[in-house]
Order: sequence, then C-alpha cells, then structure tokens
Amino acid sequence: MDKADKALRSRTAKALTVFFIFVGVFAAVITWWLFAAKISIIAVKGESMEPAFSDGQNLVLRQEKAPEPGSIFVFEKPKSWDYMGTGERVLIKRIAAVPQQTLTFDGKAFYVNGEELYNVEENNYECSAGEVGYEHTLTQQEVFVMGDNALKSLDSRRIFCDGHPEDAYLGFRDAIDFGTIERIF
Repeated sequence: MDKADKALRSRTAKALTVFFIFVGVFAAVITWWLFAAKISIIAVKGESMEPAFSDGQNLVLRQEKAPEPGSIFVFEKPKSWDYMGTGERVLIKRIAAVPQQTLTFDGKAFYVNGEELYNVEENNYECSAGEVGYEHTLTQQEVFVMGDNALKSLDSRRIFCDGHPEDAYLGFRDAIDFGTIERIF
C-alpha cells in the first residue's frame, strides 16, 4: 500500500467519524426537541373518535399546560370502567369539562355551566340510569371526557348514564397525555 492509499483511507476514516458524530448530535437534538416541545405520537384504535379520527391513524399531540374543553385526553382506562368489556387499555377522548366547571344533567341533556353539551334525548342515547337533577362542580384535578362517536365510545358520559356518576370523572393522575392535535397521519 502506498502513501496515497494510506492518506485516502485516513481521510475517509476521519470523514466517517465526523459524519457519525454529526448524525449522533442531530438525533440527540431531535430527541431533545420532541421532549422539550412536549410532543407525543398516539395511535388511534377503534371507532369512538370518528369522524375526527379513524382506527389506525396516528396523531401528533402537543401537550398543553392545562387541559381545555375540546382538547384531546389520552389516558389509561380506569379499573372502574372495566365492566364495559372493551379490551383497550389506553383510550383517546375529547375533554368536555375542566376544573371549576359545573356539569349538570336534567334527564334529557348534559350541560356545562348552563350550556348544553350533549342531548341524550335528541341523539337516542340510552341514559335511563343517569341521575336526573345531578350537579357536580369539577375539582382542580378532574375532567369529564367524551368520544366524538357517542354510540361507540366508552367515556364519562357512558359511565354516568350507566348509573356510576362517581366514576365518570378522570383525574390528571389518569392522564398519559393531553393537548391539541398538530397533525394526523
């Protein structure tokens, strides 16, 4: 091997070393950015969020400082919800009511702070076990969640309508993530 070959190999080894260092630094920066930006990728399973999100889609979720009505809430299904028989462990729903809001039920509809949220009568949604005249102001740690596709959704509304209002509220301890959707793919 002559001097020219040795010099070429040396330059190639240096270039590869610089390249791999660059790739490593780039990967670390991207990982840090995703963590710092509080971005998660969530896979949708089931029909409970149709038509907004369909089974098999992936959601890029940007976490918010505090949950807001309309935000997405990803959580581990509470054990008290197991009686419904869904096999899913992680659920994706929309936040319908947040801390300090008052949820009421008059036998025909759910209301948040006096504004109609969901009319069970108009939507032919079975809620005969729901407590008529019910009122609850959510604590600092509670949210009330609903799927967009009511008839296919295991959510706070379903738990309430099955006669379990005490189990209808989720706490932040149940949250895996919550925020706004940045992208669907």
